[in-house]
Amino acid sequence: MTYGPFNNSEPLNRGAVACVDLTRAGVARAELRATVQRAPGVVAADAAGRALGLIDSLSALDFPRTGVRVLPSGELTRRP
Repeated sequence: MTYGPFNNSEPLNRGAVACVDLTRAGVARAELRATVQRAPGVVAADAAGRALGLIDSLSALDFPRTGVRVLPSGELTRRP
């Protein structure tokens, strides 16, 4: 979430909240929940999930062998 003189136009107004279940052994489950920033300091859930596709494609470009895969549901998995 940003506040102040930032550009809130597409796709810069898209983001995500990471939700992670941790156990003593490590990460049990992880997912991203897509957000959209409507105004400075005002963020809402993004039903279109646009950020999820953007994050998945950036992960594939930046870390083709080791990056995570972001499924349309927001679940994070390892790349095959």
